[in-house]
Amino acid sequence: MVEIIWTDNAIQDLSEIGEYIGNDSPKYAELTVSTLFDTPLILTDQPKTGRIVPEFNSQ
Repeated sequence: MVEIIWTDNAIQDLSEIGEYIGNDSPKYAELTVSTLFDTPLILTDQPKTGRIVPEFNSQ
């Protein structure tokens, strides 16, 4: 099972993105932040989704 862990910096960034967009459109700010927050949830069902980072094997 995959667990998604949000760092404090990531949460702060999402909040700032929402505030910035909210200056023009609170509706789209909420929609954007929700989308950004929900999109990684696909990893819980499909943990191997995405590309392999080249640096991953150079450890």
